[in-house]
Amino acid sequence: MNRIRLFISTLIIAILLAPMLGAAAGAHAQPIDSRYFPETRNTVSGRFLEYWTQNGGLMQQGYPISGELERVSEIDGKAYMVQYFERSVFELHPENARPYDVLLSLLGLLSYRENYPNGARNQTPNNDPGSVLFAATDKRVGGSFLNYFNEHGGIIQQGLPISDEFQEQSALDGRMRTVQYFERAVFEWNPSNEPPFNVLLSQLGTFAFRSGGAPNFPEPVIPARHGQYAPKVSGHYLVWNEGSVRNGSGPIYGSFDLHGLDLLTNRPLDVATAPGDQWSFDVSGSLVAWRSEDNGCTSCPTPGVYAKDLATGTQYEIALKPILADKPAVSGRMVAWVQSGADGQVILAKDIDTGTVVQVAGPLTEEPFVTSLQAGDGFFVWSESVYNQTDDQRKVSSLKAYAIATGETTTVLSYVQSAKAPKAPNYSITGHKLVVNDVDGSLFVLDFFTGVKKTLPYNGYAAGLLLSGNLLFFSDSPDLIDINAIDLRMPETVIQVIPPRKGRTGHYTYAVAGDYLIWSDSNSEDVQLHVQKLDIGK
Repeated sequence: MNRIRLFISTLIIAILLAPMLGAAAGAHAQPIDSRYFPETRNTVSGRFLEYWTQNGGLMQQGYPISGELERVSEIDGKAYMVQYFERSVFELHPENARPYDVLLSLLGLLSYRENYPNGARNQTPNNDPGSVLFAATDKRVGGSFLNYFNEHGGIIQQGLPISDEFQEQSALDGRMRTVQYFERAVFEWNPSNEPPFNVLLSQLGTFAFRSGGAPNFPEPVIPARHGQYAPKVSGHYLVWNEGSVRNGSGPIYGSFDLHGLDLLTNRPLDVATAPGDQWSFDVSGSLVAWRSEDNGCTSCPTPGVYAKDLATGTQYEIALKPILADKPAVSGRMVAWVQSGADGQVILAKDIDTGTVVQVAGPLTEEPFVTSLQAGDGFFVWSESVYNQTDDQRKVSSLKAYAIATGETTTVLSYVQSAKAPKAPNYSITGHKLVVNDVDGSLFVLDFFTGVKKTLPYNGYAAGLLLSGNLLFFSDSPDLIDINAIDLRMPETVIQVIPPRKGRTGHYTYAVAGDYLIWSDSNSEDVQLHVQKLDIGK
């Protein structure tokens, strides 16, 4: 009922202001073609560029972080052409007259509902002289927030206030700030900045894009070839390994390549097809990194870790022989890897644009060192183990995380493995959320931005963890012969997505692209990638 009341109130005000704003817009509107932004490698065109230019540009909307996409609105369930910016999402409504043919998504309203389902605590109405009470929502706006509201489009641009002022920790830099939520934006108070930059908008477009809000892909059309394994999805790219295997006895060396698909256009991509083996890969946005091996091949590339930007086609040499580099992981424009040498193991990360290399962890001098390395949005996560010198049947192991922005390392959990208790935790990081199936069978989700840890009502084995939106996919079999899901909004129910395989060897590997599950049986001689529409989590 509150949502309907908010929507109707906003619509009424918009209709009343339409003649005046429409005339004003028409008086200065100029035809604009397109503009490329090298900072984010995205282009804004046509009506979206016109709206961006006339409504605050970079300061108000931020850089574009996607191209034009089609997505289904969480408000009315309809599909719209949209474009994501750091601080907003533009929606094209050709059925509306100008200036209402471009509307901002209700990101403030959606974010407030998600973060504060029972309302934010310790709100304080701004009662400064001249403050304004908005009767439709019973919220008050005053001071610098009111000045910003009036100078940057008012209700049409920002929507109605849906909270009073309160303290919130930023999900981007971890700092506490005074904020106020509006239907289409969140105002942040930055007293250390000079006006007009003391009031900034939260990067709601960035949060929405990170959380999987874009895009709604068409059904993936994957080239039907044999030997397709280990699909991974990031942004609008699907990447997988492709090669030949011996029946039941592992891969045939020298035959593995990397292929991909642009999920927006279903355009096939040859990611890495050089002689030798290209595998052990990771993808973040348009950037793919992989390990290349020559296996004695004289015409193969130098062994090591390479990367390629699928948007530009540029290839990068990350860490090549004679050093031993393994387990590449990608976060944004940073590629991390595990490097082994005489002094032990270290985890290094390289910014491919600047060439800067930082040491994430190490040196580790006790075997078996780093056993896995994964990357999320601004974080690297790895597990490491050290043998107990007094009893080589026991080893102290830990799961650690490194924040790229601060350079800080935290220990998520520690555990002891032994002959009697050999199990290690399963884990997976998606965006800024880490999912862990602990050694005791418990399952929890840790949000690195907020520090909130949520334990799910599940106890048992959970491997192949994959978080996509509100859905957590996993297998309850050590052999990964089935695929299940838990809707985090209803975590008490386990949903069977693909039933256990009977009479087959090997295990499933899978990825999720929008509404589609992409999976393969990773140890079958004639394995192919398959696509299945998901009808859960809606």
